[in-house]
Amino acid sequence: MQTDDPEFLIQSQQLIDFYREYPEIAAEDLLNIRLADIQKVVLRAMWNKNYVMSIMCRGSGKTFLNGVFACLKCMLYPGHRVGLLAPTFRQSKFMFDECDRLWKRSPIFQNATIKKPTHQSDNCYIEFKSVAGRPGSKIQAVPLGDGSKIRGSRFFSIICDEFPHIPEEIFNMVIRPMAATVADPMENVERIQREKELVEAGLVAESDLDNKKVANQILITSSGYFTFNHMYDLYSVYKKEMLAGNEKYAVFRIPYDLLPEGFLDEDNITSARKEMSSLEFSMEYEAAFIPDTDGFYKASLLESCKDKEYSPQVAGTSGKSYILGVDPARSEDSFAIAVVEINNPARVVHALEYQKETFPKMATVLEDLCMAYNVQSIYMDAGGGGTAIKDILAENHRSLPGGPILDPEDEAHQQKTGRHILTMCNFGTEFISDSNFAALRLLERREILFPAPPKADDPRAAEEES
Repeated sequence: MQTDDPEFLIQSQQLIDFYREYPEIAAEDLLNIRLADIQKVVLRAMWNKNYVMSIMCRGSGKTFLNGVFACLKCMLYPGHRVGLLAPTFRQSKFMFDECDRLWKRSPIFQNATIKKPTHQSDNCYIEFKSVAGRPGSKIQAVPLGDGSKIRGSRFFSIICDEFPHIPEEIFNMVIRPMAATVADPMENVERIQREKELVEAGLVAESDLDNKKVANQILITSSGYFTFNHMYDLYSVYKKEMLAGNEKYAVFRIPYDLLPEGFLDEDNITSARKEMSSLEFSMEYEAAFIPDTDGFYKASLLESCKDKEYSPQVAGTSGKSYILGVDPARSEDSFAIAVVEINNPARVVHALEYQKETFPKMATVLEDLCMAYNVQSIYMDAGGGGTAIKDILAENHRSLPGGPILDPEDEAHQQKTGRHILTMCNFGTEFISDSNFAALRLLERREILFPAPPKADDPRAAEEES
């Protein structure tokens, strides 16, 4: 049958209409993939709704599903533009990599594009061939940054992955307004005018009009998170609209036990339950929103990690090794230090807090602690004056034995002789989150302990005080 044959054109359009109606079948036929039933349900909602939030467990394929949606939408709707956005460009590229993998496994997909997917340092995209005089579709992953780079982008479907870490202000001021863009503004104006004229003439009822027509979309995916985050507020709004019958909205919560048997490795789930904190497992595998009413570290949990068998120490024990955790501060904040004995379990043996001290004084305190304890590592916040303290420690003005305290990651320090035990920590969002969960895991397994307050008649307390 010739491609310009009227019958061929009719059948082709019917097939396209069929795939547009059933994207889950299009995924199998056009992209050569199979979806689980729960994934098909989510994909259909993403396809037909304007505002969808999918809270899905780890391993459920949310990033993969985002890629499937983007590829099918651009294949079946010429001129469509899909934006892949995430808190970091690295995460945006994860979604784009799924599109790339789909391109490699589907000859039909390859034939629909101008060239293979393009990967650049600050821009990844797939360009589709123009069809019937319409410009080609485009899938694009771009860095979010402060929102300035994407402000002028014209996306008709916007996919936001790892949504809790996308700043609320950027979402409201930059991403949301993108949904107001119309692919063909005048066509939309004329369509609305025609519908009004038909209703006014009594030729159709308003209820007969196609109110399900999907305009621009904002599609949000994430694992679970805390209720104090802006994602939960938006989830509540979407859920309320959905339950009120607004067909533009849909929300999903998909824990691991809703996936078909065998979809996830049971051993991995068992291992994750053992290795993760209870909160982390609830968010990552149970797709749960965690209330913060009890705080991240419950008082009862901290209390359970007290060890009555030891008291605070003002000097190290012979044969033991120690770590310092340092939170430096400028003049208006507290300068805090924790001394931890390396053991199994680890033990916090000393803690100090100073108010409104100078950087040289802070450096002196750290040097004194290194002499009092056999300190093997120091972890210090690079902010709040941490870099200034680091520079002072490197000078070793007091000519202490062992030499200056140095940062092995600093090229200038690598050339010096001394104690290369200082690690500078940059407290970004991801670092803080990972550190909190790591600490929670230690506490829940009692792998780090706190000393009980010394009793008045405890001879060890009097000895250490002296």
